[in-house]
Amino acid sequence: MSNVIEELTRQNAEQRELLNALSETWRNDCARQYQETIEAVRSTAREQVDFNVQGYLDEFSKALAQEVRMLLGEVGKLREERRALQHEMGYLLCMKGKYGAGGEFEPDWYEPPPGAPGGPPLDPGPPQPPPDLPQAKPGWRTVTRRPAPRKAKKNLEGRGGASRA
Repeated sequence: MSNVIEELTRQNAEQRELLNALSETWRNDCARQYQETIEAVRSTAREQVDFNVQGYLDEFSKALAQEVRMLLGEVGKLREERRALQHEMGYLLCMKGKYGAGGEFEPDWYEPPPGAPGGPPLDPGPPQPPPDLPQAKPGWRTVTRRPAPRKAKKNLEGRGGASRA
């Protein structure tokens, strides 16, 4: 029995060595394939167009800055137009105040002109002329126009043409 145990122990040791060798070769093989894959990816990545994120960001920033400058210019222009319109409206209201009722050029004590609200009525104008009499007929004889001569319609049936139904 001790012979069998020694034999089994020896076989066990051999199998353990085989398993260790097999696992070691598998690890080496996997590491080699991993390195080959990484090298292949790196070589193809160098061949492809570089993806430069910073370059794209710079280009986008320049385009965006240009758009923002243009929009700010338009906003400034609109602000100036609004300011000019407000100034013009203020000037017109000032003129209305000066020339309107109770203003500098037409004080409250001033009597409004005839026909204006609160003023005397308008004077009736000159009397209307009598309506025109109908025009007399001329002394010459009247001439009636003769109708224009009509062209005679041609008979298409007599010439062998298709008859109309």
